[in-house]
Amino acid sequence: MACLMVDDGIVLPDKASLYLTAIEDAEYKDDKIECEHSRLLD
Repeated sequence: MACLMVDDGIVLPDKASLYLTAIEDAEYKDDKIECEHSRLLD
């Protein structure tokens, strides 16, 4: 395998996992998510 890589190459995984969850807490959402959203739009 090493013979296939260039000197400054990187090794990446062939698969990954992504975990998502829903947010029901409106206060948390407004504090954390909406704040970031509005900051990015400014």
